[in-house]
Amino acid sequence: MSVNTYPHSNLFLGPTRTIDITGSHIHVIDNTSGELIFSTTTFNGPEQEAVLKSGLIRCAAIDRSFQYLLTAGEDKLLKLWQIESLKLLNQRDLPKRPTALAFSADSQTLVVSDKFGDVFSYPFAYDPPLPSEAESKDKGKEKERETISSHENPSGGTLILGHTSPVNGFLLTNDEKFIITADRDEHIRVSRFPKGYIIEMFCLGHLKFVSSIHIPASAPSLLISGGGDPVLKVWDWMSGKCKHELRIWETVDQFLVVKGVKRQRGWWDGEDGEGGGEDAEDLDTAANGGGKGGRAKRGRRGRNKKKGKDDNEEGDDITNASQPIIHEKVLVISHIGSIKSGPDDWVVFSAVGSTAIFAFPLKLDVASSQIRHFDFGRPVLGFTVVEDDNVMVSLDVHWVSSEHIPQENEKKPSESVRVIKLFSGEFLEEFEYQTALVATINSKALVEASPADLKKLELYADLTSMPKFSIEPETSSSSASTLIPTSAAFASDPSGPLAPGTDSPAPSSIPIGAPELSTNTVAKANKGKRRPQGVVEGEPTKRETARMRAKEAVMRKAKEQAEANLKGKIMEEDVQGEVEEPIAKKLRSEDGTPDEDEISKEDVLMTDAR
Repeated sequence: MSVNTYPHSNLFLGPTRTIDITGSHIHVIDNTSGELIFSTTTFNGPEQEAVLKSGLIRCAAIDRSFQYLLTAGEDKLLKLWQIESLKLLNQRDLPKRPTALAFSADSQTLVVSDKFGDVFSYPFAYDPPLPSEAESKDKGKEKERETISSHENPSGGTLILGHTSPVNGFLLTNDEKFIITADRDEHIRVSRFPKGYIIEMFCLGHLKFVSSIHIPASAPSLLISGGGDPVLKVWDWMSGKCKHELRIWETVDQFLVVKGVKRQRGWWDGEDGEGGGEDAEDLDTAANGGGKGGRAKRGRRGRNKKKGKDDNEEGDDITNASQPIIHEKVLVISHIGSIKSGPDDWVVFSAVGSTAIFAFPLKLDVASSQIRHFDFGRPVLGFTVVEDDNVMVSLDVHWVSSEHIPQENEKKPSESVRVIKLFSGEFLEEFEYQTALVATINSKALVEASPADLKKLELYADLTSMPKFSIEPETSSSSASTLIPTSAAFASDPSGPLAPGTDSPAPSSIPIGAPELSTNTVAKANKGKRRPQGVVEGEPTKRETARMRAKEAVMRKAKEQAEANLKGKIMEEDVQGEVEEPIAKKLRSEDGTPDEDEISKEDVLMTDAR
């Protein structure tokens, strides 16, 4: 019986050493000899307890000089490590669960994005406050919590910018003059850095969430983005123009072996929209083929609300808790990178739940037929480009297909990391690259994990958390179908319509790169097509009723205010008129100008004379 081990969540290959992150632990490995130089598994006492207490490492980043490592675990602690001795330099609290980390070019600024939609910067050096100071600050924050409900930072971070939805990723341009952010609401924003309140440009055109963005080193003026749409987009990010769209769905679809769970209205995303918790674990189990005949659990909405308030007052419609789990294929681009094959530049990308890795030449006229792939037979968790044309890929060796019938004494694949090479435009497996290093990663660097530990990883949670609730496609003619003839079908069906005789999408009335109808617009247009259980068609739901009452109250108050303002204005004009009329008549008499009464009398006399 094989032993369960954590997968390799992050691999950073430097000139002489490699950083391998697996589970809660960090390894520093010599590239040439494969020797395990430093590892948090060898820590003793309080240091080991602190590592385990932080939980799984969810995000990590390395600086350009390969001297410092930045990590963030489930405890929302941002930890700064010195690679040379794997020494913890400092740690600080984060306000929300992070989604991405980065160093500035000089390593003196740490940049963090989170699931609340904010991006903060922190100085390299940090002196935590003394216990007494921390207590006084906490008391002060409690008093101000009602007025400062967002953008709080317990570690004195500086807010760079904020989105209205979770920031899925960001990157700094080579000159660090700009920061490019992508969120769950189909937006890509180009802002000044560090003055993020100055927005330079928007790259609009995605119909679904954007989960990955990349600037090729050989083409710094281009930005490649992908997410839930069936295409990858190539942008001139400074002008916001979409230069090209590459359709990838048909190529990726055949390798998607892990299905997502169809989101329904009323499913809770977690505290502050962060996801996670028991619900996310159950949905991730269902995505892996577990939970046969199970039911989607419900999170309690309004955990942080004041007592006495209706939990569903501001939430979605809560449907029946016995609603069955529905599986569906979901496209989520997990990572995009650049690679060289001879003189040519290529773009490499992977998708959540796909067993293959993909690549296409970096050209503005590239077609879907030019996409290359390499199938590993196991879901790809991530990849790292090394030495131009080599790619080191991390795999989920514990994944088992729902159709697989286990055999007695069956052994799981032992190689959780494999290396491939792009040669003459084709992927080939590379068996001679850093053999000692790869062998150590696949043996000595492994960390044992229980089935419960593996469940907590939530490797495929993005398949459920990234997409918004599903929208049933329109089957009959209605006002909604008239409003969204092309974009709705494109948003609800990831395959989309194809132009006759081509492998590209059929042209629509919306130009490439122009802001198209978002999923929010589609949801509003299709509102009322799917009713919660127990609600009669045509009868408003509790949420709709609450909204109508709130809207009526606001309109009633606005009407009363307008009437009061109008009444006050009329009274003021009457008073002013009574005072000004004698003065005006006096001035006209002194001027010799006839007043209005005299003019009207003259008009009457002239009319009678005629």
